[in-house]
Amino acid sequence: MQQMKVELLEKGDEVIGFSNDMLAVKKASGEVEIFKIDIDNDGLPRLSDKSMLITYGNKKSKKVTISNDDNSVEVGTF
Repeated sequence: MQQMKVELLEKGDEVIGFSNDMLAVKKASGEVEIFKIDIDNDGLPRLSDKSMLITYGNKKSKKVTISNDDNSVEVGTF
């Protein structure tokens, strides 16, 4: 059996979901990070250079903010 090893977890992290091309990791902080996995031409897994981090917000403001390293955009409210 061939095994591919992906060294991604940090102490306290836990894999909480996996599909064909996505991996969800619950961080020790309680945040969840979603990674996209692509398979290259050699059949090896490659992580996308971007991930999605689901983190804590402000319940009182009831708004969702999506940001990246460059800027922040309010997407909507609840």
